[in-house]
Amino acid sequence: MKKILIVFPDPILPFSPSTLNLYDSLSNIYDVTILTSEPNLSYSPQKITDKKIIYLKQFSNPLLTKIFMRGLREINQKLKIKNLNFLLLLAGISLPLIREIKKFDGEIIAVDFFALWCVMMAKKKAHLLSLEIINNDLYRNSCPINIIKSVIIQSEVRYRYLFGNQKIKTFFVQNAPNYIDEKIEIKKRKKNELIFCGSAMPGFGIFRCLEFLENFPEYRLTVKGAVPPDVKNTMREKFSELFDQNRLVINEEYLSPSELNTYINKFRIGFVFYDYIRFDQMNTFNYKTAPSGKLFQYYNAGLPVVSNNISGLNSIKEFKTGVMIESMASAAIKDAIDQIELDYENYAIRSKNLSAQFDFSKNILPFIKYLEN
Repeated sequence: MKKILIVFPDPILPFSPSTLNLYDSLSNIYDVTILTSEPNLSYSPQKITDKKIIYLKQFSNPLLTKIFMRGLREINQKLKIKNLNFLLLLAGISLPLIREIKKFDGEIIAVDFFALWCVMMAKKKAHLLSLEIINNDLYRNSCPINIIKSVIIQSEVRYRYLFGNQKIKTFFVQNAPNYIDEKIEIKKRKKNELIFCGSAMPGFGIFRCLEFLENFPEYRLTVKGAVPPDVKNTMREKFSELFDQNRLVINEEYLSPSELNTYINKFRIGFVFYDYIRFDQMNTFNYKTAPSGKLFQYYNAGLPVVSNNISGLNSIKEFKTGVMIESMASAAIKDAIDQIELDYENYAIRSKNLSAQFDFSKNILPFIKYLEN
């Protein structure tokens, strides 16, 4: 049986549905292993245990690594160093990965450019699963095209940004779940029950949502996903009344895809936000062009959506699955909810129908057939 190694260096594997879905799709045919890092406890302690995974300890201090990489980027902008490989090795985060990759004999799938660079340093080639695009990515700039066997990416726009007119075998697959044929329970959904899926980070607009709750006390919000301890502390300090009134609920329990779909199905409307007005780090090509994983999770459960008006979320406008807003002010969010409620059932039905089009298991088939050949 052919062996496949998926290299996912980030310590947040439970929150990468594309990586996990790819593993599931491939493991029906191949012997698949994921190579990743132990969970980052400052983000979430959740750990996947039902798959074949090699967990590596984090051998370097994340803060020191971040400072080192920032300094290296600044130096490189001035000096334009031709070969950064030795300096990148000094960051200290790649050596355990490179050692494991060297041991492996089979097909390799690298998730983003740091993983691809580690594959290159192990003197191998890989298929690239592109999920995040980082500005001034030193690893991307150090990877020659000839080490890439094929690319899995969300859109033509993102492919052109990375590779221009260079021709690489490419598969367009969204960061979407496998389609689940579950009836949407519209009549059981309470009009005040809202949901925020995914990482509850300030840049993803969580505090905008809590400000909305303060201004419109008739609504209740459930946060389903990772809430870093520092964010949770700020929530409890600044929005304690929302907890006291049971209008803000945090649920960090890990659920299987089918369990998650059933859970989301009971809510009324889902939020997808990027707060790029307050947080400059969100005002990037990556966030403005990447369709959010939570968006497709809402579609799968048949939930209408309220979101920013950015190009990566244009399926909302194109297929009328929700309302996009220019401002994240509480009044704008309320207006969007009211607009959805005027035709709620059709918004919900269109969302569910659209999820079948983005079904990961269906859209990844051309890549699997490519591997077979």
